[in-house]
Amino acid sequence: MKRRKNSGFTLAEMLIVIAVIAILIAIAVPTLRSVIHSANIAADHSSIHNAYTVAETVGMTGTIDVGGSVEKAETGKKYVLCQDGSFVDSTGDTSKAYRLKENAKDGECDGSLGCGEDESTHKKNSYIVIEYIGESWKVSLKESLS
Repeated sequence: MKRRKNSGFTLAEMLIVIAVIAILIAIAVPTLRSVIHSANIAADHSSIHNAYTVAETVGMTGTIDVGGSVEKAETGKKYVLCQDGSFVDSTGDTSKAYRLKENAKDGECDGSLGCGEDESTHKKNSYIVIEYIGESWKVSLKESLS
């Protein structure tokens, strides 16, 4: 009888490889969650900053891009930032409105971007709203549009 040459991995070797992979995953997942959270907060702050830029333009020109057409901004009217960067009237179709992606944690809001002095106003799913009042404007974060 011929003896077979055993080639391949033993059960112990396979278990060691699986254990090492599990340890690496256990280390990587919390780090990945933290990176995703930070990226979402940065995206939210960028959108809030863009709303401030548009609000300044509205204050200077008295016009706003609403759904791809430039129209005169109406006093007292609220406009909501959309995902594509345009704005819609808050009483109109807000299904494509940009919603904040994350709740801010301690130290992630400095108050300069409409987040308020603390993180309580920067809540997940809040809307970014511009309110035009005469020749001035206000950017705020609203949990609902009512």
